[in-house]
Amino acid sequence: MDKFSEYEVLVLQRIKNKTIRVCEECVDGWLQKGDSIIECECRKVFMFLKELVYARIPQEYWHLKFRKLELDKLVRMEFNRYFGDFEIAFEKGLGFCMMGTNGTGKTSLLAEIGKFSVREGINTIYTTAQDYINYKMLNDYDNIERIENADVILFDEIDKPYQKKGSDYVLSQLENFLRNILPKNKVLNIATNWTEKEIKHYLGDSVFSIMLRKLKFISVLGEDISEDLQNNWDRRLESGKINYLNEHFIKMAETMKRFQI
Repeated sequence: MDKFSEYEVLVLQRIKNKTIRVCEECVDGWLQKGDSIIECECRKVFMFLKELVYARIPQEYWHLKFRKLELDKLVRMEFNRYFGDFEIAFEKGLGFCMMGTNGTGKTSLLAEIGKFSVREGINTIYTTAQDYINYKMLNDYDNIERIENADVILFDEIDKPYQKKGSDYVLSQLENFLRNILPKNKVLNIATNWTEKEIKHYLGDSVFSIMLRKLKFISVLGEDISEDLQNNWDRRLESGKINYLNEHFIKMAETMKRFQI
């Protein structure tokens, strides 16, 4: 695995303190089982979360469970089929372009794809379009390569980057990104507030045609959940610290391909 940023190293240190270093069953993440030394559940969870940090999956989505997301029945069916045939999707570079208003679950779905592909052992990255544009403007080649070299790319908020009046820079960079990534059979999943008509208008007929060959356009409908999160702010505060060694994280960690016998 490539190097982590300074911030990511700090995040990993905090996670290690809440996984391996609080476990009372092992010694630094390792257990004696007969004549063998095996990885403890705490180490498996740490390794899984380490992969999520490298993939830059936003931490607020780590704990979510796909089955509990409030999704339209057809959207859920599409994603169940996608996860069931993910090996084929990965081989052919097939993904989704998710469209919808704010707070309907598009980023949650990107995160679910990311958590799934990480467990499959695939080089995965999440980024917003604005972050990508910022890296391009700063000639930050390390971050640009980290995004463009990933095999599964989760590209969020393509409608959000700030566009300076009179400049085509942002749209041209987005267009170049899509032209570069999609033909390489990388798995690209996009989330946007744009409609199909707006995507075609802003990115052009040629890029839209490439997207149609690789991405399934899907509308993610629903109510904005931001208000619910606001109403539950006190409850979340009072629920205590995050326990990374719970059943949910242990189960996800143990399904990683690297831990399969």
